[in-house]
Amino acid sequence: MKSLNRYTVAYVIGVLIPVSALIGIQLIHSWRAHTAARDARSSLSVVQGTLDAMAAVLMERGSMNAALIEGHPVSEPRQQELQLARKASESGIAELLELHRTRNCDGCRDAQASIQHIARALAQHRATADRLIARRRAQISAQELNDVVVIMAGIIPALEETALDNSAVVIRHEVESPGLMTIAMLAAGLREQAGLLGSAFMPAQVQRRPLSEVETQRIEQQLGRVTQLRALLEVQLSTHAELETRAYPRVQYEYFGAGLEYIEELRHAASSGLHSMTPTAGLQERYVPLMQSIVDFRDEVLSVLEKLLERQRINALTELITTTSVAIVLLLAATWGFTKFRWRLIRPFVVATEIVNSINDDAPTPISGTGYRKEVRGLFDAIQKLKDNAIAKSRTEHERERLIADLAALAETDFLTGLLNRRAFHARAAALCASLDEPGQMLTLIVFDIDHFKRINDSYGHAGGDNVLVAVAQACHQTWRRSDIVARIGGEEFAVLCTVRSLTQASAMAQSMRRRIERLVVPADGRTIESITSSFGVVCAHADEIDNVDALLKQADELLYRAKASGRNCVVTQPDNA
Repeated sequence: MKSLNRYTVAYVIGVLIPVSALIGIQLIHSWRAHTAARDARSSLSVVQGTLDAMAAVLMERGSMNAALIEGHPVSEPRQQELQLARKASESGIAELLELHRTRNCDGCRDAQASIQHIARALAQHRATADRLIARRRAQISAQELNDVVVIMAGIIPALEETALDNSAVVIRHEVESPGLMTIAMLAAGLREQAGLLGSAFMPAQVQRRPLSEVETQRIEQQLGRVTQLRALLEVQLSTHAELETRAYPRVQYEYFGAGLEYIEELRHAASSGLHSMTPTAGLQERYVPLMQSIVDFRDEVLSVLEKLLERQRINALTELITTTSVAIVLLLAATWGFTKFRWRLIRPFVVATEIVNSINDDAPTPISGTGYRKEVRGLFDAIQKLKDNAIAKSRTEHERERLIADLAALAETDFLTGLLNRRAFHARAAALCASLDEPGQMLTLIVFDIDHFKRINDSYGHAGGDNVLVAVAQACHQTWRRSDIVARIGGEEFAVLCTVRSLTQASAMAQSMRRRIERLVVPADGRTIESITSSFGVVCAHADEIDNVDALLKQADELLYRAKASGRNCVVTQPDNA
């Protein structure tokens, strides 16, 4: 009987250990799900605060542009409007800074330092803007106006950078409706690009002159970015029908409709010689209010996402409490069942043995079967159920990781050509510069675009233009090395960053790409597009001489413009002594 008792104890222990392990795994998973949902809610609040601060700075930029366009002296209502916009920016940045102070995270201190630096840069920029506003407009140069636009535009990406880590946390934990964070960030980017599109007209409006060629190209680039963001938004919205019917139609009607129509009016006015505009017909009064639909759409997406994350947190907490309760109940039931098993199965054998021994001793003991029942509870059904839950949750986790990877690839890839987009290009370029460990290594940045691309679109339609872009992308794959960073950074503009031995090699690589494009024959609706030409700007620098990729990109753009001015279909490199 001792061996039977030991076997029973070993059997019960063998059952309790896997059950307890599965319960423990389930408890850990439930706790992690609850923690992840809580962290996602906290990160969403930071992203929302950052986007609100960005929107406030964008409104300040619009008020500053309106004050410059109005002329000297600036009216009292316009000055009050600018001061209110600045107070809103300061309040938004202060709230964002306080939000980071109250959170306990590894990157919060770095984020605080970045936000404080942004606040100081904004204060310095305001002083510069105030000096320009106080001067007569005829005394302000175009370069000064361009500089004030560029500096103000640089504050928005700096703010957006502080929200990237938190937005990644939210994206990783969007289980019920993935993609909402991506839609919100795309909407924020659309608002920024729409603001930059309006700001591109400011220097010409201030000086009451026609648009320059550079300004015209900049406006075309901004329109291309707005179109690209619209396409990306609509791709994402295709899986969120409720947003397409609720908030997005207003964006289509107000901004993509009336807003872009107003931009076309400005461009027509510039081309017709009507360069002066009264303040009542300016950007601030007609264009800026139409961009509010984008902000409202972004806020509605964030509101939906916040409700989903809160529901996800509550569900995870409910699951945690339920799992804990079930674990306690199961352990109590197992303990009770083990006790009953010993008393109702093992003890009868012991009593029977005593009876047999008493019979052998001729001292019979009364036999009583009261309380003994032959019942065994199905504990293994509960074990199987827990195992099935663990498998189902593992599959869900795998599907979520696959979806995150797809979203990450979508965020980095140009949807038409399959090349890297501008943001991914900057990230890869920064990583390449940081990875170069030999000071003498040389990098080349080659920027090129397709000549007369608008003429191709006009002659063969936008489908033909898209075919040309795809063909150029395929030519890029055939020309450049796998280690080279190739991206589509604008409508028909491409950029390549790679290591070379000399400026001569870089120029030869660009010439090879130019000739390959020149030989392209692209089908377009039963016709063929031939004699496609392109212009190149090539700049080289040693790895230890590069402060940032933007400066290198600016130099390459200038060389590209020189190539355009030189008749196109050519490669312009930097001078040897540059």
